[in-house]
Amino acid sequence: MDDMLHHAEVEERTRELYRSVKETLRTLEMSIPDLYSAQGLYEVFRKGVFAVPYLWEGREEMKAAIAWRTALVNGGVQVVDDQGMVLPAGERMKRIFLRSTDLNNRMNTNQIAQAMRALEEGLRDSYEVPNTVLRDVPQPLVSVRTTTYQHAAYIKECIDAVLAQKTPFPFEYLIGEDFSTDGTREIVMRCAQENPGLIRLVTADRNVGFRANGRRTVIRSRGKYMAICEGDDLWIDPHKLAGPGSHPRSRHDLERMRERCLERDRRCPAFQP
Repeated sequence: MDDMLHHAEVEERTRELYRSVKETLRTLEMSIPDLYSAQGLYEVFRKGVFAVPYLWEGREEMKAAIAWRTALVNGGVQVVDDQGMVLPAGERMKRIFLRSTDLNNRMNTNQIAQAMRALEEGLRDSYEVPNTVLRDVPQPLVSVRTTTYQHAAYIKECIDAVLAQKTPFPFEYLIGEDFSTDGTREIVMRCAQENPGLIRLVTADRNVGFRANGRRTVIRSRGKYMAICEGDDLWIDPHKLAGPGSHPRSRHDLERMRERCLERDRRCPAFQP
């Protein structure tokens, strides 16, 4: 049997797959806010980045996902055009993100290039505040990520709730702070200094934008799994990371959680009773 690992055709298809994935990720990071969150993944499906003509059949909000034609080409399922020709990843991304009639949401080639440069510059200017997490947590099972900007009213509770998680496995906590001016930066810095063995704070001496702020925590994550708690979110259950069945909750517990959420919302300036 031939050694397929070093087969010329297999190597070329592998290189093409790598180029396709790289190009797709670059476009997605430029086009979808907070790509690596649950909402970001939903937007990826909703916009039809993945061709899933059967999975979403009948779902109106996923009509873009079921619109693609697919065919078996060279032993794999490929997206094809009306003539049955394979659509390269770059062409599919253009059709998804550049054909919008809403000019405010449309990114041309120059805009994508500018956004990519901004992302790369933001990553280049970012740095990790000194900590001992790599030594103290050498093999985290989960990487918890928080991205924050102007969350002074919420960020301390957010961080405390993550630090209070009770798990039978090790986890690390990455925080991306985007040069806030409302006190968030100082709060996060203080928390990181008080918890150098668990918090990995990534920041910069300027505002780098939400894309770079999220991306710089993703590329530093070491866990097999990733959990997200945004800067204005609150994990009320200290067993959230351990799993939903690890800590039974009574009706009283649920009522108390509800009251805490309402009280937290009331502190928001935009809250309207």
